[in-house]
Amino acid sequence: MKQLEAAISKKIATRLRARGFLVKKLTMLGPYGTRGWPDLLVVPKDDSSFFIEVKRPGKDLEPHQVRRVKKLRDQGQDVLVASSVEPVLEFVA
Repeated sequence: MKQLEAAISKKIATRLRARGFLVKKLTMLGPYGTRGWPDLLVVPKDDSSFFIEVKRPGKDLEPHQVRRVKKLRDQGQDVLVASSVEPVLEFVA
């Protein structure tokens, strides 16, 4: 059975919070929302914040997500695209 993105996001957030990170699920819905923002904002204690876009294994970013990730990276932001906890934990190690 394939995991849903919500389940993967929850696992990532739980593991990061256990390590002392602040993790916020970004919801950009409604009349003022903007499509394509990553799923999670992660704030380490004494380091730069970063974003995580969670995708199910084997799924690619949608075109609007590709554009948003590029804009964020052009602004000097780190954006991870992850389909499991492991690459996120490697990034913060």
